[in-house]
Amino acid sequence: MVLSTGMVLSVGMGLTIGSCSSDPTEANPFINLIDAKDDGLPEGETTGPVEWVPDLYPEGSDGHSDGQGEESVGDLEGTEGGEENGGADGPEGDGAGGDVDAFAPDADGWGQDGGGEDGGGDPDGTGETDGGDADVTPGKCNPPCGLGELCIGGDCICTPKCLGKECGDDGCGGLCGICPMGSECLISGTCSCVPNCEAKVCGDDGCGSSCGYCLLPDVCLDGGCVCIPDCTGKTCGDDGCGGSCGPCPPLHQCDQGTCSLYCPTCPNLGGNCPQTVHGDHMYYFCTSPRRWDKAVNKCEESGTHLVTISSPDENSFVSSLTGGAQVWLGYYESWFNWHWVNDEPKGYEAWADGQPDDGDIWTIEDCAHMWPGGVWNDNECHVELFYVCEYEPFK
Repeated sequence: MVLSTGMVLSVGMGLTIGSCSSDPTEANPFINLIDAKDDGLPEGETTGPVEWVPDLYPEGSDGHSDGQGEESVGDLEGTEGGEENGGADGPEGDGAGGDVDAFAPDADGWGQDGGGEDGGGDPDGTGETDGGDADVTPGKCNPPCGLGELCIGGDCICTPKCLGKECGDDGCGGLCGICPMGSECLISGTCSCVPNCEAKVCGDDGCGSSCGYCLLPDVCLDGGCVCIPDCTGKTCGDDGCGGSCGPCPPLHQCDQGTCSLYCPTCPNLGGNCPQTVHGDHMYYFCTSPRRWDKAVNKCEESGTHLVTISSPDENSFVSSLTGGAQVWLGYYESWFNWHWVNDEPKGYEAWADGQPDDGDIWTIEDCAHMWPGGVWNDNECHVELFYVCEYEPFK
């Protein structure tokens, strides 16, 4: 049936429908008058009263009071009931653009059709939906994600916060990184080298700095300050660490790292008797020939004595000192016994083969001299020969 302009109709349960203008839609564009012929029933048939239905979403919008639809397209099949009125599935809509309002008979009223994808009918006519649009939209998180979280696939995922950090907590129960050995993570999220000076007083601390410095002349060795002796070009004297580069031999002293002759008590026998040290004795090779007794006197006058030999080493030295020349020795015969002029005990001897022979019946050979090669021979004491004086400062 069709309502005419200005008509008042009482139908059903005493419901009075009235109009204050010639065209209700002009008075309120959101109110649609529903024609019974749009209810999907055969012409001339009605199933109940007609009522005014407020259309809160004008044609072409994408919102519906009776269900949540994704597009402003009517429910072409009319198979899903409205969410508000709890009606059963309505008849087939006409598929026109916008949300076409269609009615389906219900036990106690008209169900409004506005087919949303998730809207379910109300089969028991109670007005409550069984499976209408939920509050969760696919791809969105409900409740909303908190600060620092991202919604991924409907789940809130914690986002690690490691911008500008190389270590420490990432805010999600993990780590932004691990510091290398010997470093620690600062509160700022950066790695800092930890100096290692355990049992060290000097040297590298492992972080590009030093555990300490040594005072000269010490140098740092294995974390400790030690003094390294320096005897470069030196045979004696201080090694720079409180020690010595070596001692000087007797009758010598150290002079700027070099041992030099030093014998303040040694006599000076003149230019013809140059002195030479061997061991702790001073020797004078005198090249002015003298008789044996005169040579003895010359040596004793200067505080020395005619050389005495007590070892092969000393014998070799004297032979080398004289250059193979024949020289008197401080050895003489008295009453068939040989004696040293300084009363040194007789011990070492180096007689040549067949010597001493004491000469023959015409000669008396009671004084010893050295032949070339270091061997000894007895000779007549009045013969003039070179001689060697010996000084023993520590005797």
